[in-house]
Amino acid sequence: LSRGWLTRNLATAAGGVAARAGVVAPADSVAAAGTAKINQMLGAGGWSGSVTCSTLPCAPDSVVSATVTVNFQTVVPLILPAMFQNMPITQTATMRYE
Repeated sequence: LSRGWLTRNLATAAGGVAARAGVVAPADSVAAAGTAKINQMLGAGGWSGSVTCSTLPCAPDSVVSATVTVNFQTVVPLILPAMFQNMPITQTATMRYE
């Protein structure tokens, strides 16, 4: 259970950091800047999701959204197989573009 909570907190932090990186990035590289931050925190291929802006190109006061999904697998799948075989944990963070 504590590993699941830690995984959730990592997904939350990665989403927040990615959204923050996106809101201060140049308007045409919001997704690239956010994705790079998530890859730094979680490793390339260790997550799925996206970093998007509500307008293209991103303009001041547009919403930048970072969604991160990490698959959680328990270390004891035989004890609770129905509940913890593979549980996706998704977190989303949003901020206004500066």
